[in-house]
Amino acid sequence: AEYMGTFLVSYLMAKSSKATAAPKGSKGSKGSSKGSSKGKGSAKAASSASASPSESVSSETAASVRYGSSDSASPPPAKAAAKGTKATKAKATKSSKASTKTPVRAVTKAAEEDDGDGTFVFWSLACQIVIVVLFGVFVRYSPDSDVYQPIAQGATAVESYPLVTDVTVMVFVGFGFLMTFMRRYAFSGVGFVMLIAVLSIQWYILVGGFWERVLHNEWHHKITVDVKKILLADFAAASMLISFGGVMGKLSPSQLMIMSVSHICFYSLNEAISLFMGISDIGGSMVIHAFGAYFGLAVSAVTTTVKEKKRVKIGVVATDFNTEIFAMIGTLFLFCFWPSFNAAPSVGGNQRNRAVTNTMLCLCASAFAAFVGSSFFRRERKFFMVDVQNATLAGGVAVGAVADMNIHPVGALIIGYFAGFVSVYGFARVTSRLEKWFGLYDTAGINNLHGMPGIIGGVASSIMAGIASMAFYGDSMESLTNVYPQRAMETKNRSAYRQAGLQMGFLLITLGIAITSGLVTGLVLRWLPNRCATRVTKSFEDEFWDVPGVHPHVEGADTSVSSDSTME
Repeated sequence: AEYMGTFLVSYLMAKSSKATAAPKGSKGSKGSSKGSSKGKGSAKAASSASASPSESVSSETAASVRYGSSDSASPPPAKAAAKGTKATKAKATKSSKASTKTPVRAVTKAAEEDDGDGTFVFWSLACQIVIVVLFGVFVRYSPDSDVYQPIAQGATAVESYPLVTDVTVMVFVGFGFLMTFMRRYAFSGVGFVMLIAVLSIQWYILVGGFWERVLHNEWHHKITVDVKKILLADFAAASMLISFGGVMGKLSPSQLMIMSVSHICFYSLNEAISLFMGISDIGGSMVIHAFGAYFGLAVSAVTTTVKEKKRVKIGVVATDFNTEIFAMIGTLFLFCFWPSFNAAPSVGGNQRNRAVTNTMLCLCASAFAAFVGSSFFRRERKFFMVDVQNATLAGGVAVGAVADMNIHPVGALIIGYFAGFVSVYGFARVTSRLEKWFGLYDTAGINNLHGMPGIIGGVASSIMAGIASMAFYGDSMESLTNVYPQRAMETKNRSAYRQAGLQMGFLLITLGIAITSGLVTGLVLRWLPNRCATRVTKSFEDEFWDVPGVHPHVEGADTSVSSDSTME
């Protein structure tokens, strides 16, 4: 304000001297105008000299004030001021428009360049054509379903259909909703579960039938399919979905299809080995859960890129209220149907009753331990939804290998409590250490829900097999051999200790096959050219889905793009 006052006084003095020296309209007005310009310059110099350094302003600010206060007696400065003002306004308007349009243009360009998975159609058609041809040549109905057999013959197989339905609901609904926990990957979570499951079921019927022919050396029979085979195919799909949890957000649909084909091949091989060795694992703690978890972790270890690791660190793998609620719905489905999952392969009778009872007790114990462990291991002393969503199910995983054994109700509770605490500890402590020490990024925490509880189940099955005897099973050889079929075969001459050793040995074989085959599959996916299998460019996002409100280049779509949807 002081500077403006000084400048105004100097300006009026210069104007007064100009008017005195040359009257308006005279021939000397031009010269006086020049003189006045000099006077203005001297006045400006004087005013700036009289002002303190702290009170001075930039030349651009002074020029704008000066040009704004000039009158008609000074045409050139007025024109320059008008020109400068217009240019400034035009520049500001252009800058404002550019800043408004830049995000939309950037997102539009990115959306136009993102063409989805260009190789998916090729791989899907190739897989389906191969499956259809092989089904036509090698697959037939089982005798229970054959039209040439009596109608009543298939009644026994159909009795297990309710259990098969329960397992199918677990695979498609339970796993589907459980995988929606990431807010930017919810479409992919539930959608890819269905894609993987339907492919795995079809492929397992072929590959599982092949290994069955190898195991029994019966090449003159066709591969048969019935309700029981569909149940086993559901188990194979569940194992692949467990592996999917470790690589969520890192692989494209084409890569997931290749991974599914590879996983089912090695899963079927491991399952055939378990049948050959006479392993008791009715609920699949080792065959399904441990194999699926460590196969997926091995693939993740090889395929996870540096960019994906950085995106994990900056919080891209984020959840919100809605996605956590949907994931919890998946947990509730799995919790309610898990007894059917563990009991479905049983022959019925007291074996099935024990499987259902032990599984339910173990689930309740692990659910209780999940709440206690979440409050204990978390520094905030609060319940974390990720613990409740996963550790509540750890009991069902751990009890799978011993579900039909005579472990007593108290044994089921102990296994459930232990598995629940271990699972919560995994989410609270182990996952971050695996990322820090080994660079192993487990998106869905499959090591905590399926890996470690699966190992617990394998160890428990070895202990229970070592103490199993006829007296332990009510002096009933039938009850004993329903659980351990090889104990009834005289040619095998298998003792309880030998069975226990084989149980532990098979656990190690499972881990070896899972990790080795997972590393090989990961290397194939990593080095496969992009033209053969499209790679992910926006990890942990619904890159391959048309998400409403995220694509502004579509007519009528929401163009208010926020940093939430553009993540960079």
